[in-house]
Amino acid sequence: MKLLFRKTFYFHFQNLLFASGRNTTFLCCRVDKVERHGTVPLVSGVFTHQVWSSYHAESHFLLWFQKNFLSLDKDFQVTWYLSWSPCPACAKQVADFLAVHRNVSLTIFSARLYYFWDPEFRDGLHRLFEKGARVAIMSPKDFENCWEGFVFNEGRDFRPWDNMVENYQSLRITLQEILRYPMERLFRKTFYFHFQNRLYASRRNTTFLCYRVDREERPGTVSLARGVWRNQVHPTCHAELRFLSWFQSNMLCPNKDFQVTWYLSWSPCPNCAKQVADFLAAHRNVSLTILTARLYYFWDQKFRNGLRSLSEEGARVAIMSPQDFKNCWEDFVWNKGWNFTPRFNVGRNYQLLASRLEEILGPHS
Repeated sequence: MKLLFRKTFYFHFQNLLFASGRNTTFLCCRVDKVERHGTVPLVSGVFTHQVWSSYHAESHFLLWFQKNFLSLDKDFQVTWYLSWSPCPACAKQVADFLAVHRNVSLTIFSARLYYFWDPEFRDGLHRLFEKGARVAIMSPKDFENCWEGFVFNEGRDFRPWDNMVENYQSLRITLQEILRYPMERLFRKTFYFHFQNRLYASRRNTTFLCYRVDREERPGTVSLARGVWRNQVHPTCHAELRFLSWFQSNMLCPNKDFQVTWYLSWSPCPNCAKQVADFLAAHRNVSLTILTARLYYFWDQKFRNGLRSLSEEGARVAIMSPQDFKNCWEDFVWNKGWNFTPRFNVGRNYQLLASRLEEILGPHS
C-alpha cells in the first residue's frame, strides 16, 4: 500500500489514551540507505495486517525488507510510524532481528500504546529499546510529517484533533516510565528461563541483576530501593556496571553505610568483577552480597580469578539456594500471586554449583 486515505489516517492514528474499535495496526515506513556523506531515500509505503496469513504489520515489513533490501555490506535507517505500539510477539521478533543485523537502525514513532499497563507488553517495548531501537510517541509534528508523506491528502493541510497535544504529553510520560531503568520487576517466563540454575545453559545471552539496597541505621537497616537491571546493547554495558553507575549517582554517600544484595542470572565476567572489586576497595561503607543462579565460564581461570577478587575485597559470593529463588520470585517477579515452582533439579544443581564455587574461592583453586 502506497498511501492511506484521509479518513483511515484520522481514525486509526488518533492518539487516544484508550481507543476502541481500532483493531488494525497501520505501519508507515521509510527506508534510507546510509552513505558516507548522508542518507539516500530508497522507498516508503504502508503495511497493515495480512489477515489471510495472520502476519502483523511489523512481521510483514521484516519479511519484505529482508527479501528486497537487506544487505550485509550496507547500512540502513528505517523509520516507522505506527498506529499501535508492537505486541510482545512482534517486539521480540523485531528485537531479535536488530540483534542480528547491526547494520540496521530503527526508529519507531507510535501514535498510541497497546496494553501499556500489561507487564508483558511493557517488557516488549523494553526489549526493543535494549536492542537499539529508538522508541517514541508521535508528536504533533510527526503526525504532520506522516500526513504529508503517507496520506492521500489531495493537497489539504493536516488538521489536529482535540486534545492531541495533551494526549501526546500523557503518552510520552507513560512511555518514559515504561523505558526507564531500572525495571521494577521481571516477567514470569523471563525469570524461569534466565534464572534456571543449570551447570551449562545455552541461549541465555543476557544477564539480569535484581538488586536490593538497604541503609544501615543504629537499630537495624532501612530499605531504600529495589529493581532489576539487564545488559545494555547500545552502547554495550553489563548489568553490574549499570547498577554501579546508577548507585553512585543516586544513592552513594560517604558518611552512610549501605548493604547491597544482588540476585544474578550469571556470575560476573572478569571485567565486571574487577570493576566491582575496585569499587568495593574504594568504598568501604558498602557491603555487597552476590547470589548467582549460575557460574559463567567457571572452568576459565580469568573468570575464576574475577570471583576470587570480589571475595577478597569483601563481597559475599554465593550460589542461589532454593530459598533464594523463592525470595527473588516474591520480590522481583510479576508473579500475579502465584507461588514459585522449583524446576529442573533446583536443589541438586544448587549443591553442584555451590561445590564448584567453594572450589573456586578456596585457597588452592
